[in-house]
Amino acid sequence: VALNLVENGTFSIPGSDQVPLEHGPIPALIFYVPIKLAGLNNASVFIVVIQCAMLFAIGLLARPLANPYPVNKDLLQGLLIFNPNLIGLAHHAQSDLIFAFIFSCMLYFLSRCIERPNIVRKIDYCMIGFLCGCLLLTRPASVPYVLVLPFLLLLSIFVRRRTKNI
Repeated sequence: VALNLVENGTFSIPGSDQVPLEHGPIPALIFYVPIKLAGLNNASVFIVVIQCAMLFAIGLLARPLANPYPVNKDLLQGLLIFNPNLIGLAHHAQSDLIFAFIFSCMLYFLSRCIERPNIVRKIDYCMIGFLCGCLLLTRPASVPYVLVLPFLLLLSIFVRRRTKNI
């Protein structure tokens, strides 16, 4: 789809103009940039670098999630970065790593809201909403997460405030 976007300027699957995108447009747009700038033959290096950077960022974003638990943050980061399921995807132009990256960013902002329920930071909630939208534009499998998220967030904040007062 990214190659077809470069060549024809459309979000269609090559060979069929009537078939809609199987995934959202964000992966195609992310892969479009290196293909457009470096050409198809040289873009693979840039795509792998982008995906490895996302993989490293997933590990960094997971470090604060370990704060409430007696867990080694370095071990958690290493397990995520060197996860064979994700490393195996880094050499393919796939939406799985993009989905995992956006989901990790969303978890980071959710944890900030839950850890400090009395401190309302509008930017955290705005980022959660923005990342939910990006998640929906990345993979159709994100619909259940996004639909359940507001209820889980409200329940978590309610429980957190209640346990803080006890």
